[in-house]
Amino acid sequence: MSNFDPRDFRNALGSFATGVTIVTTLNDEQSPIGITASSFNSVSLDPPLVLWSLGKKSNALKSFQESGHFAVHVLCNRQSDLSNQFSRSGSDKFAGVEWESGVLGSPILPDCMARFQCKTQYQYEGGDHIIFVGEVLEFENTPKSPLLFHAGSYADSRPKPKIIEQEEIINEHTGRVSDSFFSFLLARAHFQCAYQAQEVMQAKEIDEKSMFILGLLSMNGAMSIDELNEKIKFMKHEVFISDLENLQHKSFIELENDNNRYILTRLGRQTFIELASNIASLERTILAQLSETEVIDFKLLLQRVINATSVNIPQLWN
Repeated sequence: MSNFDPRDFRNALGSFATGVTIVTTLNDEQSPIGITASSFNSVSLDPPLVLWSLGKKSNALKSFQESGHFAVHVLCNRQSDLSNQFSRSGSDKFAGVEWESGVLGSPILPDCMARFQCKTQYQYEGGDHIIFVGEVLEFENTPKSPLLFHAGSYADSRPKPKIIEQEEIINEHTGRVSDSFFSFLLARAHFQCAYQAQEVMQAKEIDEKSMFILGLLSMNGAMSIDELNEKIKFMKHEVFISDLENLQHKSFIELENDNNRYILTRLGRQTFIELASNIASLERTILAQLSETEVIDFKLLLQRVINATSVNIPQLWN
């Protein structure tokens, strides 16, 4: 018998990234049973066989051994909560979960990346686990990004991009700008996102400069016109007394104790928060088209670009 440290051995096994599945069946009372498993694998194409394993101490073991069938659900990257729900012991795994009966009765869960309905063909002893081999009777496959598990945590995946030869940024003969021109991509993305945000502001009769002023006062507190211009000049704007008088007329700002420093009124702060919330809602709609990992990576990359180009440009929000 090997004298491995169990924790070290488990950590070493965890270095192998796997997909995440939920395996379901029925117990002897025909109630749904399900567990999260990462041990799923293919065995044979002809006949179509798959396998997975379950610990001998699992409360669900008896049901899987006696039911004669099971369904394997390959989870997509948006189903980590579902995976967590089915990995908890002593809880109702199916609470709040929609499901329907499969061809042999196994519960079938929606919105998965792939599903395999199986008839149990073999059961093997495998140390402290039982290995189940099933013949696939029906399967479904939907193109989605998979949920992965690596080193004890969930992970996300994406196809590794092909390295292609860098194309010419600007064609000297046609004047056409390449679609991979980084500055063009940033400007186009900003324009398309800002266009929708400007429609929200226009509904409140707030232009871009006024939104900047409200934002600066919201984040920095009382500011003079010189202090506002020191911040906003890097955005190619200049604040004039007429701009501030216009915001005063709308009751969005007021002078603080006649000291030439402006502050937001309650209406001004409420208006800024409402506009910012509406713009944040637009952002969520846009980012919903990306995976959670893509959103995090995207924001980190933008922050790195900001840090790399911030020479002599002050932070707008102190």
